[in-house]
Amino acid sequence: MRATKLKRYSQWLPAVAVAALVVLAGARLITLSVHERAAQMHIAAQSAVVSHARLIDAQLQALTDRARGEA
Repeated sequence: MRATKLKRYSQWLPAVAVAALVVLAGARLITLSVHERAAQMHIAAQSAVVSHARLIDAQLQALTDRARGEA
């Protein structure tokens, strides 16, 4: 009985193995893509923070100068 089941499924076994391999490879590629995109977004966020920090620093300096001029 076991031999007949093995014969019956032997045609599908390679196709299932290849399909599983393709699914695993695709999942790995998606994971790598997500990690790469996260790294790019992190770098962009750091650049935005530095830019905004410079603007805030300039505004604070202008307020300090103004306060010293009024004092």
